[in-house]
Amino acid sequence: MSKLVFRNALAALALIFPASVLAQPVVNAVINNFSGILPGLPSYGIAPASEFVIYGSGMCASASLVVQSSAGTGLPQKLNGMTITVTVNGVTTTPGIYYAIPTQVAAVLPSTTPAGTGTITVTYNGQSTSAPLVVKKSAFGILTLNSSGSGGIKATDLNYQIIEPTASAAPGQTIVLWGSGLGADTANNDRTYPMKQDNLNDAKVYVGGVQAKVLYAGRSPFPGVDQIDVTLPTLGASPAFEAASLQGHDVARASSGFQAGCGISVAVVANGTVSNFGTLPVNPGGGVCSDPDLGTTGTSGSSGGKAGFVELIKGTLPSSDFSALKPRAQSFTSRYEATASFTSTTGASTVGSTLSLGNCIVYFPGALTGNEKVTGLDAGKSIGLAGGGISAQLSETILGSYAAPLSTPLMGGSAYTFTGPGGAEVGSFTVTITFPTSLDWTNENSTSTVTESQGQLITWTGGATGTYVVIGGTSSTSPPAGETPQSILFDCFVPVGDQQFTIPSYVLLSLPTGSGTLGISNSATPVAFTASGISHGVALAADATDENVTYK
Repeated sequence: MSKLVFRNALAALALIFPASVLAQPVVNAVINNFSGILPGLPSYGIAPASEFVIYGSGMCASASLVVQSSAGTGLPQKLNGMTITVTVNGVTTTPGIYYAIPTQVAAVLPSTTPAGTGTITVTYNGQSTSAPLVVKKSAFGILTLNSSGSGGIKATDLNYQIIEPTASAAPGQTIVLWGSGLGADTANNDRTYPMKQDNLNDAKVYVGGVQAKVLYAGRSPFPGVDQIDVTLPTLGASPAFEAASLQGHDVARASSGFQAGCGISVAVVANGTVSNFGTLPVNPGGGVCSDPDLGTTGTSGSSGGKAGFVELIKGTLPSSDFSALKPRAQSFTSRYEATASFTSTTGASTVGSTLSLGNCIVYFPGALTGNEKVTGLDAGKSIGLAGGGISAQLSETILGSYAAPLSTPLMGGSAYTFTGPGGAEVGSFTVTITFPTSLDWTNENSTSTVTESQGQLITWTGGATGTYVVIGGTSSTSPPAGETPQSILFDCFVPVGDQQFTIPSYVLLSLPTGSGTLGISNSATPVAFTASGISHGVALAADATDENVTYK
């Protein structure tokens, strides 16, 4: 089953070569400044009038990072000795530059740049280098709180106060999304503040799976920065209520309609291109958000610190080779495992935030990985497991990580007890969790091929009453030989009692076409436990099924 945390890093972005060593500048990647989506992915592209970042080396003279003012004469077209030109379909434009250091340059693509595949050229000290560039009519990136393109979005109310878990947005409230990439606006020169604020009327915003009402989608006063004024759905609002013209497969289905929570998903589709995904806290009347079904609130804090997790896993996976010509020619094998981990986490991940029930999110590999550091904690040499006819010891694989394959199947409705003897850093503990009743994916045989533009219905029966289902999938790019594939995964978080859910088309269209996986899992209600040396401990139990599919 896909994990809720998944980010790839571009190793090349960590390399720093002084200009004295490399006479010719090097371009490693060009990405939207706000989304961080990498080249080769379906949502990748640089739109005219958007702010983009070039990563590379030796691109200009060494200098401290100083952001140029767009007021007065506007953004310069030459900075620290370097210039940029973009040529698409025979048209050459010169971006204005926000900042330039040898390894990173931020600039704004002129609105007069046509859509198509062209080249971007960096020139410094009489030397030039070019790289391919995909220019799309629109390719929006949402600004997030950690500036990485993932996690909570940096939205504001109409008084420009930032929305956060302790100061949530309210259903029916109008808020402002910030980002870049809605597309060209030739009424502006893309270099000088203040910009003329033109409504481009080309954005759809999905909040919690419901298409929300967009009041304005266009230029902000700042070059390269767009704003979208959007009214959030009201509680219980259905996709049909918010956008009667939409087909049912274009939106997520939740039987109870739009709900509040700390992790309400947000995505923007502009001219057919899907943005990065983020989350927004929503609560009736504003204030502190909450997810009662998950036992969390906006004051619960992050998942960092010192923590312990024990888990029972039943995984039903394909056991034969997958053939694109005969996608159902696969058999399945169920495997059973018990795992445990005790860790100390410092710093911050670029993923961040939780996901509320009834929501979907897509995780893109990106150029930034945050400064999160995870180290294992000594909780003893082994951890015991007993129940349902099982008596086993989880052996320590590396410091703080324990695992044991189980030859006896895990049984739905049976109680299992983990017992930790304690170690040098984590004290003793005992916790019991009941494995969930078996979940039956009822339309599995008809999902070997997923047509992204139509969405995908998933149906099921069974599962543990009052819990949730995670529907997830992944697929990867097929790059030229020698290049690393980029993988995208998604997760949808749904109450088990709904018994069906349609994965929205805008979620699936973010995935590369070709071979991939699709899966469904049900988890028991988490059980908390305490032990000295950790701030919180949780026992988990999951029944998961994955299959190989073709995305087209």
